[in-house]
Amino acid sequence: MRSFAPANISLGVHWHHFNNPILPPLIEPNHQETEHQANKILVYMPFDETDEIVDCLSSVNGYDFYIYCSASLPKDEGNIHLRPFSHHGFLADQASCSGIISNAGFELLSEAIQGGKKLLVQPLKGQMEQISNALALEKLGFGEVMHSHDTPTLRRWLAKPNPDPRPYPNVAGEIVKWFEGGMKQDHAGLAQRLWGQYMQQVVGYPDDSAELA
Repeated sequence: MRSFAPANISLGVHWHHFNNPILPPLIEPNHQETEHQANKILVYMPFDETDEIVDCLSSVNGYDFYIYCSASLPKDEGNIHLRPFSHHGFLADQASCSGIISNAGFELLSEAIQGGKKLLVQPLKGQMEQISNALALEKLGFGEVMHSHDTPTLRRWLAKPNPDPRPYPNVAGEIVKWFEGGMKQDHAGLAQRLWGQYMQQVVGYPDDSAELA
């Protein structure tokens, strides 16, 4: 990291502090009030073959799968709904779905955890960050992991209830205030304060009694 991203002050973010001065995720605060559609599942696996995804999902009845892929036009066939890449459309379906199937990128998973969406992830092979995210997600109990298009795992996951939302504080805004205030508080203190804000909103966080190092 000293070679890749040299800096005098480094601020890390994650879904848990792991007893280190790590901040909560740096994402947009959740202002959406859209009601979840219980059987609507958003699918975003842009590096996988769309036909393989459809073959896995089309055999599962009782759920509608909205798959964002390289389709040129929207296409609805049974419970499969192919959608071309669209920022606005994706956000709308993300807000109204009950669960998300995706690779293990950090931002989408953070938004899903914050919104109370259940998660099933397939980390990209050979991608250290994605493998690490998937492991942390599983260890924290925030989602489940599969390593191929696994229909039995999919069915078990679909039958599970949704988690409670875990709203994160406005981390970007707090960092700006920290900069403007001359960074008088060290970054460990900043992390402690932000996780304190998080704990005021969320009950049952893993290792609630753990202190930051």
